[in-house]
Amino acid sequence: MTSSRERVVGAWRWLRDMATPSDAAWNGAAIALVGLWGLLVVSFIGLGLVPHFTIGSAIGLVTLFVLLALGVPFCSCCSGSSRC
Repeated sequence: MTSSRERVVGAWRWLRDMATPSDAAWNGAAIALVGLWGLLVVSFIGLGLVPHFTIGSAIGLVTLFVLLALGVPFCSCCSGSSRC
């Protein structure tokens, strides 16, 4: 007969295996994120950059995407304060 500890360890191992995404899921998520980024780039260029093009707006758009890629928070709620 198995002990309670062995059952808990077995249940934890099963739960970890079920909650861990497969390689196909990671690849699908990566493709979906690249598609989302592509859609964002096209929409920002089409709606914000092309109608009123300036060098400043182009630099701002590049800066926006660099900050988004680095994960820099844009609001005070996400910047590590405890009052969210």
